[in-house]
Amino acid sequence: LGNVLKTYNLAVENGSKAKASTRQPIIIEWPYEILCSTPYRSLNSTNLYEAKDLLTILNLETKEINHFLPYPDEVKGKLWGSNLSDKFYTYNMRNKELIISWPPTSKVTVTDLTNLKYFDLPSKYNIMPSPVEKIPADYKKSHEIYTTNPQYFYIFHDKYRRIYYRLVAQAVPERLRSSNNFDESNLKPFSIMLVDETFRVLKEIDFPHLKYYNYMTFINEDGLWMARIPENENELIFDCFKLTD
Repeated sequence: LGNVLKTYNLAVENGSKAKASTRQPIIIEWPYEILCSTPYRSLNSTNLYEAKDLLTILNLETKEINHFLPYPDEVKGKLWGSNLSDKFYTYNMRNKELIISWPPTSKVTVTDLTNLKYFDLPSKYNIMPSPVEKIPADYKKSHEIYTTNPQYFYIFHDKYRRIYYRLVAQAVPERLRSSNNFDESNLKPFSIMLVDETFRVLKEIDFPHLKYYNYMTFINEDGLWMARIPENENELIFDCFKLTD
């Protein structure tokens, strides 16, 4: 059994709420722990996008907590809904840089947690997510904002090949949106952009729709691994994708 060595209270009154998930993991860069944060604001207010505290940075030695990271200007002043207002990120340990992918815009933010840089990484599909006038209270109608919008998605750093993978998702095909099958009505067709460490787009590769769970992904010396959508619930199969040039 493990023993508790230290406890950290990340709660801030009327401040951003720290969170962590498989899609938005905790990053450790000693002595700092970096977590995603959710602004203490309404999704139905454009004030949400004026937040400047989208990351929680905890000093594990001193217990000092700081908040950092604003939305990019392209996202501000509009309403995007719960899914498109979030963010995805990866960490380049060699360069000590955090790279953030924002669903509504082709631009990514690159930061050393002090300075900000922006790079435009447009998809070959030139996707343009659409904001809305109001976020519906009804969950089903609110979820439609997500399923009917294309978006920029996850970003991963491959330290072995010194490359970034940025996922781009199209809207769920109209013929599938009312399907009783959860995967068909919720999973978006996607492609993966290959981006070098100078943030130059090298290539964009389309993946077959409804064959892979793009959120079940990991990277090792062999390549990029992605889970197949199982035909048998007792099986979990990953395919490995390798760069050939």
